[in-house]
Amino acid sequence: MGTFSWKTADTNESIAISDSSRGARDVYLLQPGDEAPIKEDDYEGCGVFGGVDAYQWLAERNLTPEQLQEAIEVCGNAKMVGVSLEHGNYFEHSKTGQLYTIFHRYPPIVDQPITHLDITYGTPHEFFDGMDANTAIKSGLLIPRRVELEFPLKFSFSPNEDYASLPASERCPYQGVYFPEDEDEDDEEA
Repeated sequence: MGTFSWKTADTNESIAISDSSRGARDVYLLQPGDEAPIKEDDYEGCGVFGGVDAYQWLAERNLTPEQLQEAIEVCGNAKMVGVSLEHGNYFEHSKTGQLYTIFHRYPPIVDQPITHLDITYGTPHEFFDGMDANTAIKSGLLIPRRVELEFPLKFSFSPNEDYASLPASERCPYQGVYFPEDEDEDDEEA
């Protein structure tokens, strides 16, 4: 698995990993209520902050113990449940109302049955009038759905930020490593 990262919830800055040209700096996984933020001083790009796996934190915070156990049976472990919550989608068929997951299972936390199709998004399927999922989504036949999480991941370079007042952190498009503006600076120096 490669590296990945997020942006801070308060300043929308990318969280660089220790091996990047920027190097790591202190970053905090914020927590709700009066819980202390979790400090990471050398983020290595694998989702662990102060010894806590952010995806496992996400799963444990947003699911009841019963939901988490059922989701682990589907996804394999708590980290993968969190990955599914953060990145996964399920889809509603616009004509039938049937719910589907494609390729990547979504934790069973929706109150309706979801049919899992172990196919890629580029594989045509009879359920989608012979279209592949990508085409079915573009045509409006499949409508992407997500569960709104009560406790999304929120990061900050400041330990004093208030979890409740911030939006969820977005994924870093540069994976915490490859920053285009760093390349521009290298070009200027040459």
